[in-house]
Amino acid sequence: MQTENPFSPGQGTKPQGQEPSGIGAFEAVPLNGQERVKTAKEQYESLANKNTNFIFFFGKPAAGKTHLMASLIHYMKTCDLGDLIISKNNQRDAHLLIQDMYESIQTGTFLNRTASQIGGTEPPTEIDLIFKPKDGRLPPMKFTFLEMSGENLEMVQVRNTNQQSGKLPDTIETYLNCPGLRLSFLLLGSHEEAKRDAQVIDSFLDYLVEKDAKFDRARYLLAITKWDTYTGAYKKDVEEFVDVFMPQIYQRLIKEGSINALTNYSLGSFQKVQSGGAVAEVLVKVDTTKAAVVTEWLYHNITGKSLIHAPSLVERFKMFFGI
Repeated sequence: MQTENPFSPGQGTKPQGQEPSGIGAFEAVPLNGQERVKTAKEQYESLANKNTNFIFFFGKPAAGKTHLMASLIHYMKTCDLGDLIISKNNQRDAHLLIQDMYESIQTGTFLNRTASQIGGTEPPTEIDLIFKPKDGRLPPMKFTFLEMSGENLEMVQVRNTNQQSGKLPDTIETYLNCPGLRLSFLLLGSHEEAKRDAQVIDSFLDYLVEKDAKFDRARYLLAITKWDTYTGAYKKDVEEFVDVFMPQIYQRLIKEGSINALTNYSLGSFQKVQSGGAVAEVLVKVDTTKAAVVTEWLYHNITGKSLIHAPSLVERFKMFFGI
């Protein structure tokens, strides 16, 4: 892949005046007491005027998208590197989802995965956030998580059945078609279904590049989820795991010289407990290690800076003498 990034900070349309609130790209526009759907041009303008960095989570159903998103929100809200600011522009459903995500990590309970309506017409939920580093020398990171169902995303893969269309719903297409929109992609696959997940991810990457060659230069992070349950030969080498079990993805994204990133991912340690006659898994110990890795990747990708910087000569001097 080439190193130029068409989604790098500073590109795209800048806001004209106050930012629109809510899920602007899909708002209805009042017209003589009635409502009409925005035109494509109006949708694109609403998205571009947000002047944010959209984070597109891709993975088939139950891949762990919602849990990854929850762990990132929890980490940024509790880490000592900065403060997570919840934008006032979020709609009520986004605010409730943020609260549920944070509480799910605090209480160790699993969130219900994102459901899909028949036909896949519901838009992604936009979660508008700002991470403000405590180090005053570092710029804030303004970003928007796109939360959507795996059933809708899986439609990108063509099958010999009537269930898959080979095309994403229009409500998702809007983000991919919007000129100048800043996009980063988190691709999720579990070690349990690595080969199947690789096929779906490969179809998605084909879909993007066929849509526009600029997506060949986008930034991708591949996360292999549920790593705490993996006990195979590659436990200590996720890159080799991907090379063996997801070779087409390795060649496209992870091979030497790539601008993309790879990590294994786990929320932490789980314990099975009896609950109402059924057995449930409860998160008993949160592992923030990988959330920190993904947060650093996002911050560097969006701002071009690193949250964890090497101490300067003056700082080392002060640390040495205990000043």
